[in-house]
Amino acid sequence: MNIKSLLLLAAVASASTSVYAQKNNVNKAKTSIAKFEELKGAGTPQLALPNLKTAQEAIDLAVVHEKTKDNAEAWTIYSLVYANLANLDKSADEAKKLKMQLLKLKNWIKMAQIKIIFVSLNKY
Repeated sequence: MNIKSLLLLAAVASASTSVYAQKNNVNKAKTSIAKFEELKGAGTPQLALPNLKTAQEAIDLAVVHEKTKDNAEAWTIYSLVYANLANLDKSADEAKKLKMQLLKLKNWIKMAQIKIIFVSLNKY
């Protein structure tokens, strides 16, 4: 019985750590993109580039993880990161990737609005 309890506790702790780590990646990306925007606004986009790369690495991990893949904030930050990358690189590939992600975000928002309407209709 003692070993089963210990294994269950380890499984719960592991799951909690995974969720926290992915939410932490969203927050890390959010902070990094804010720093990037601040430095870019000051007229030094090349000095801001490491912050953008940090945001990209963090948000790429967050949007593919099961716990945060449906998180609207994560996809919004993802769109901001890739919009800035496309703007800096003037890359057609980055722009295409951004367009696809914006469509996903738009569809996600529509689905969320439909769910809200459905829930509000079922209350009565």
